[in-house]
Amino acid sequence: MNNAIKIFGLVFLLCAFLSASAADLSTVKIVRDTGVGVIYVESLYDDDGSIGFVEIFVANLGTVDRYSFENVLPNQELMTVADGDFEGIYYNFMDRDGAVQNIGVFQPIAGIVPSGPPGKPRFRVISSAFLEPRLNGDESAFLIDITANTKPEYDIADILFNYNLSGGKTETSSFLLENDEPNVWTETMGPFTETFFMGGDFRPSPVDTEQRFANLWMHPRWFSYTECTAPADSDTGEPEAGDQGELTALPSEGEKILFKQIGGYSEIDIERKIEDNGNWTLKVKRVNDDDGSIQLVSIHVIVDGVDTTYEIKEATKNDVLIIEDQPADAIAYFNFVDFDGSMINMQTFQVFDEAGVPPTPTINPFASAEFSVTKVDDGLTYLVEYKVVLKQNIDPLSVKLFYTIAGQSHVKLMENTTGKTYVANVGPLAATNTIRAHISAYPTTSDIRYSKQYFYARTLHLLVSSNCPEPSVEVCYNGLDDNGDGQVDEDCDDDDEQMPNEICDNGFDDNENGVIGESDCVEHEDLSEEDPETDTWVLRIEKEKLLVGETQKIWVEDTATGEMVGGVDIVVSGEELTLSTGEQGILEYRVKAERTYQIIATKGAFETTTEFRGLVLVTSVVESLTDIAALLFGSTALENPVSLALVLILAVVAALLVFDRSRLLFEEKVKSTNEKRKETLVRISLAVVAFILPIAGSNVASVYVGIGLAAVEIAAVFLASYFIQQTKKSKAIKV
Repeated sequence: MNNAIKIFGLVFLLCAFLSASAADLSTVKIVRDTGVGVIYVESLYDDDGSIGFVEIFVANLGTVDRYSFENVLPNQELMTVADGDFEGIYYNFMDRDGAVQNIGVFQPIAGIVPSGPPGKPRFRVISSAFLEPRLNGDESAFLIDITANTKPEYDIADILFNYNLSGGKTETSSFLLENDEPNVWTETMGPFTETFFMGGDFRPSPVDTEQRFANLWMHPRWFSYTECTAPADSDTGEPEAGDQGELTALPSEGEKILFKQIGGYSEIDIERKIEDNGNWTLKVKRVNDDDGSIQLVSIHVIVDGVDTTYEIKEATKNDVLIIEDQPADAIAYFNFVDFDGSMINMQTFQVFDEAGVPPTPTINPFASAEFSVTKVDDGLTYLVEYKVVLKQNIDPLSVKLFYTIAGQSHVKLMENTTGKTYVANVGPLAATNTIRAHISAYPTTSDIRYSKQYFYARTLHLLVSSNCPEPSVEVCYNGLDDNGDGQVDEDCDDDDEQMPNEICDNGFDDNENGVIGESDCVEHEDLSEEDPETDTWVLRIEKEKLLVGETQKIWVEDTATGEMVGGVDIVVSGEELTLSTGEQGILEYRVKAERTYQIIATKGAFETTTEFRGLVLVTSVVESLTDIAALLFGSTALENPVSLALVLILAVVAALLVFDRSRLLFEEKVKSTNEKRKETLVRISLAVVAFILPIAGSNVASVYVGIGLAAVEIAAVFLASYFIQQTKKSKAIKV
């Protein structure tokens, strides 16, 4: 009797534990009655018996209509859609249980479901990628080694490298990378002796077709090669073979390679009007983009720590979005992303223009922009030329080129060569350099502003055989005395202006002169591109979950050296200030509220994100119990808490039966205390094994395997006890 009470108490505690761990899980299944067309809730699981928000999308004849419902209940009829009035129907749902936001997206109801939902996530599976040229064995040509490193937690079927060669003609080709090592994909192109620009992207494909992987774009690269006459006794040999070496219609050696800016810089202004009824009317007032649209605008409204996201896809001028019943003092901002040919434009934490307050008009002054590279006559160095043509109605005060190379920032006044054409040269340069640049035109009056022309980051490679002499001119920014005059980098861009310290539009007096945002300020570095120098940087946090009031440590680590990177800008969601890791490279942030915090870390070309959760004590305990349950039963089992409860109950019943019926395994006689203890120990061990087996089955396979194992155990116990009892009876009769 005492054992039964103890086991009943154990069952009660386990069930209480299960209810606590599963309290945050919400599911809802919505179906359509094909007879009458009624869409209704077939099943619903939630801690309070309702789902906070459901939206249904009905796609028909190229349009999608959206319907929303709040506090949806079991068996509730939501709407009616007749046959012939739809091509596809699907739904999203969202429900908040304590600190957990449960979300289900793109759940099919009926008809043809589109191939991908609005905003369906694309996972970035490529952690880093490199294009590295090298001379072949006899230095008669060069090869390009291509490497993509992938994250081990994703199953990747293959990676396609898609590339184009620009130089008078563009050819687009592609080939699959080889996966010879775990999480490393490689291939070699060449041999080459031509001069060309190459742009490319990596396109991973998942093993699971339900997943979507993000492509990784590489910025355009310029490749050139100079071979000098080898000594007579050298062995020239045959060019080393590569895998992808067929190129046609490329420029001859030394010809100027032109790469016209495709797309350019994208901008969008959104005006917010707060109506008398509390609704917000958001209207796209201005779009500056090559095709007149921005691919995705993500709008965030934060109320009491809850971040609600709205989207505008393919946003064009005069598009309107109405957000219902929002407080005027809610935190709100928008992000946008747009891909234009060779450029990925992305802006974050943009503020709205308020209705009735006219913003300073922004004008795009540029008619065209070009970037070109020319090898100097000696073949050992090259010059980079930036050229813009202004629109006919633009008369600027000046036009300046801002660029960063070899870790140094420069500003150069561009020369007005003819009419509306402005030109600036950078160089001479040697070997490999990565350049980021933008051009600013300055208006003559302060009542307008000009948008800037941003150039995609370029990496330039000039490979020179070892037989070539040292360059006779001083090569800029390489830190060497190239012309042997005892000076380093002399006469390099002697018309460059000193880079001002004032950063535009950040609201701070950066150069401490008492003035914020002078006319000679400079923009933040373009963050849209990856830099090989930052490929080994990783954003770290000390803990993924903290209690409110605890301190989170945030830093960026250079995995190549193991050192912290100093001076990284950190933005924590919900904060209006940009924080910094400082010279020591670490930021301590105190958790202020129960919510999910998103961290954005940027420095130069480096930008990445991560997140952690702030919890109150009760939520922390519940999440700890949930983690333990996931460890015991498997994370997928938590998605079906009813089945999980059944596994647990059946496992307890099986253990009780095994403990009770296992006494039949032992001879009935007068036993010593020591024999009784051994017998009890064996029976307890068998009961523990019977309890663990269904749980192990749930963890290793599925919750249904666990149910099956428990049922088999119970049946086996009854059968075994029956046969043992029959055997004992037959023996008794024979005697």
